[in-house]
Amino acid sequence: MKLWCRGQRYWTGLIEGDVRVDLVGAITGVVTAVEAQYGKNQEETRHGSRLLRIVMIDRVDRQNTSTAG
Repeated sequence: MKLWCRGQRYWTGLIEGDVRVDLVGAITGVVTAVEAQYGKNQEETRHGSRLLRIVMIDRVDRQNTSTAG
């Protein structure tokens, strides 16, 4: 459950007005505007962190390549 709630499909699926369901599929409520915005922010933060890691890895690779020769 913890892994699912941190994933992209979960965050992008939080759409204002959509129903919330529990693990057996029973309706438990409706996604609020605040929850939808939070999900959008979480996904943007996750995506930004991934891009930052890629940039940092590229920098390290370039530094290693320039100092190796």
